[in-house]
Amino acid sequence: ALATSNAYFSLPISPSSIIHEPHSIDSYQNLLFSLLLFRSLTTSYPVHITIISHDFKRARFLDLHARAMRWPVAKMSYIGLDPPESVTPRKELAEGERVRGYGAWKEDLYGVGDVLWGKRVGRGWRAEKAGEILEKFEGEEREMIKGLLEWRGGEDGNELYSGRLPWDQVATE
Repeated sequence: ALATSNAYFSLPISPSSIIHEPHSIDSYQNLLFSLLLFRSLTTSYPVHITIISHDFKRARFLDLHARAMRWPVAKMSYIGLDPPESVTPRKELAEGERVRGYGAWKEDLYGVGDVLWGKRVGRGWRAEKAGEILEKFEGEEREMIKGLLEWRGGEDGNELYSGRLPWDQVATE
């Protein structure tokens, strides 16, 4: 919606090339599930990801979510646009992101701790949604994706997922 309402930021994007990912409840899921949706529609993983979101979320996506997914930041672009100052003052955005956004995700990379998991559940997350995503994949690829989706952050709750991922090769090329 952000990209559409801003005429795709003057980028050469055809509206017919835009797809909507319907399962995500938060920013981490939005990035991860969009990657998986792309794969299910094209039969390959992208070589580069462009994220269009609010600018105040930039560090959250590039520092935390990309790291959690093990996607290299060098293979990402970020187009950020914040609401007008008259709608939400920058100071308010920055403080909210520091506490409830970046701050929360820094302590819980996969969103499985009490605070972020509670937000997911409060927004309608159900385990069946992960099953719907996994239905699009088969065999070893499905098992790799399932491993990441079920990862709980290891012993300290914030350990990076170390299992194989289907995009490992793409991410290192």
